[in-house]
Amino acid sequence: MKRVMLAVAMSVVGSSLLFGQMGPGMGRGAGPGDPQAGYGVRGIGLITNLTQDQRDKIFTIQQNLRKDIASLDAEADQIRYDLHKVMTAATVDEKKAKDLHAKLQAVQQKIAQRRFEAELEMIKVLTPEQRQQLQNAPVRAGRGTKMGRKW
Repeated sequence: MKRVMLAVAMSVVGSSLLFGQMGPGMGRGAGPGDPQAGYGVRGIGLITNLTQDQRDKIFTIQQNLRKDIASLDAEADQIRYDLHKVMTAATVDEKKAKDLHAKLQAVQQKIAQRRFEAELEMIKVLTPEQRQQLQNAPVRAGRGTKMGRKW
């Protein structure tokens, strides 16, 4: 029985380490002067002929996204902390650990969904020609590709 509990605890810890540390888009992010700046949502920074109105709309969408994700990140951090306490307790409460893990996955899903919604909003700002420019933009290695090749 102890071996089963230990195996379950290890799998939950392994899952949280794998999925809990860095959820979708939860990395450092690109800032001003960063070589990755402009490679945000689908590489929208690669479009060279954005009007000032389009830039303003995209900036607003990105700012709102950052605010939304910041609160979700804080929530995910608290859940990770609570899960860590449960997992490192003298006696592991398996039900509580599973509930916290499910809660963490739900928050990470919200983050991914919000990013997708922002991407859709930004795409709507573009003209058909600009969307074509985005479609033809090179895809960098490590960004959902195998050695930089498009799918």
